[in-house]
Amino acid sequence: MPATSDTDPSRQPAQSTAGPSERVEVRVSYRARVAWALAIGGVFMVFFIVALVAYYVNAPAAESSGSSSLRPFPAPILAFAVLGLCFLVIPLILSAEKQRIPRWIDHAGVTMRNGAHFPWHEYRGIRVLKERRARGTQATEVGVELVFTRGTALIRYRPITNPADVLWITDQLKQGNPPFAG
Repeated sequence: MPATSDTDPSRQPAQSTAGPSERVEVRVSYRARVAWALAIGGVFMVFFIVALVAYYVNAPAAESSGSSSLRPFPAPILAFAVLGLCFLVIPLILSAEKQRIPRWIDHAGVTMRNGAHFPWHEYRGIRVLKERRARGTQATEVGVELVFTRGTALIRYRPITNPADVLWITDQLKQGNPPFAG
């Protein structure tokens, strides 16, 4: 059996890869939320199509007496379409939110997903985002906004897939310390 040293990287416990002099990628995934929204929206749209087909298939035949047998369109059928479209719009909303989340955070500043760069000398402060709750209950922190002179960078905790790498930066900023001061 070969001897292994304590410095062998394969034997070390998994730790955060972020360090004070490195670049941190903010990885975000909305896959589960988008999949559920599309599935629920698709189900409502299928119900709408089935109800619409059933409405027209079961329409009474036109009589030869010349009177038109026009039935009013049932409004509940439209509810399926409206609900389906509401759920199908959710992925668009999540995509728009994802654009506000930074791609990279490093010693130079924050780089957004659209290529915009906010340098640290333009940093103005951090705004903690709390979940809206009923009066009298404790609000839970759901993320932060990094406020810069030319814009803001949103960091929501839930969709981030590498929280250990990102949260040490937000903790440093909450304490008033520059995150990459070496």
